[in-house]
Amino acid sequence: MGDCWFLAGMASLAMHKDMFAKVVPLDQSFERSDYTGAFRFRFWRYGKWEEVVVDDYLPTKNGRLFLNESDDSNEFWPALFEKAYAKIHGSYGAIDGGWARDSFTDFSGGILEIFKLKSIPDNLFEIMFKADQKGALMSCSTPGKDEGKTDRHGIVPGHAYSITKVIKLEDKGKQHQLIRVRNPWGNSKEWNGEWCDAHIKRLPAETKAKHDIVDEDDGEFYVSMNDLLKQFKDVSICHIKQDRKGRSNDASVNGFYEVKAVHGSWKSGVNAGGCRNHLETFATNPQYKVTIKDADLDNDKMATLIISLMQKGARTKEGKDIEDAYQYIGFYVYSIKESTKLPLDTDFFRSNSYKGISRLISLREEVKRFTLEPGVYVIIPCTFQQDREAEFYLRIFAENKPSLKKADDDDDDNDDDDDEKSICSIC
Repeated sequence: MGDCWFLAGMASLAMHKDMFAKVVPLDQSFERSDYTGAFRFRFWRYGKWEEVVVDDYLPTKNGRLFLNESDDSNEFWPALFEKAYAKIHGSYGAIDGGWARDSFTDFSGGILEIFKLKSIPDNLFEIMFKADQKGALMSCSTPGKDEGKTDRHGIVPGHAYSITKVIKLEDKGKQHQLIRVRNPWGNSKEWNGEWCDAHIKRLPAETKAKHDIVDEDDGEFYVSMNDLLKQFKDVSICHIKQDRKGRSNDASVNGFYEVKAVHGSWKSGVNAGGCRNHLETFATNPQYKVTIKDADLDNDKMATLIISLMQKGARTKEGKDIEDAYQYIGFYVYSIKESTKLPLDTDFFRSNSYKGISRLISLREEVKRFTLEPGVYVIIPCTFQQDREAEFYLRIFAENKPSLKKADDDDDDNDDDDDEKSICSIC
């Protein structure tokens, strides 16, 4: 089954002890006297943590686990974890194929940013380094088709890998930017170019100890930032939400962003107006008023707004072979005056251009970062075509107490959900 994406996410989760304990409660085992044959797991689902209980019957073939199998024959939590994840989506078939970044969100409730490596910011390594320092989950994937074979560099095409560490390493007076990458298969299929295990073995013992470097055929290897850009097609960073405890009341300190969220839906003939190509119906789409302020962290007088739009239940629908399980979704951002009344009508959209636009994609989630002047904006989530029905979950991440309101509501839309009343560390 093609769930290397899930295995990559699971491998990254296992390296974050507190997060792992939240998703995989540790007060359960096969050895305790209160063993009942049932195990529970927790996943983040559109703003809430949901508990999933499964029994310990696992699919086998010829006496061996058929799907997720650990090197340790007595270790069963990965297989049980996979079963719980399949259950919450409806079947094992529903998790056949995907992206590690989706599992990151389900394991943490964090916010994803995706960097296509053909067009990257100049400071991508610094973004990754800071994200690693703050405990973000990261992954990368390769171009091509996964047929279970490696290329001449030891890399598997069309495959998802975990990024487990980002290192600034000094060797022989030179600074090196290294990325530790893990193949979720956990075997000897590793990178064989510069900084492979043979190179790592030659590093001084004190250097390896300082950076917790090992050189084993375990599927984990080191690659330079330059080679990462050459061999992989994208990097995903899931910025992890933080509790308010011990933090300043000003969420803009140290890159912590306030989170606001709302649930919504598109219904045919009511508010599924499609994208701007359908200008006569575009105004019927849901509309959300956002107020953002400058966080005063720099001198540019601008504010950062990150928008996440998720469509609900698409993976479950796909697992049931429902046609058009994934809709093409996206959003527009318009600037308005504080006094402007919502909803905006068709005349407004005829005479005003948008300040920002996302891609319109058939994925579970679209995320985009905007740098805007402080002020009042309207977010218009939409499907590409008219009359396409789906439920969605809209989140904004912004500094300095942002506001999010429905078009017909005077109160902040935070769904009275304690899980979303938190802050997120974003580099």
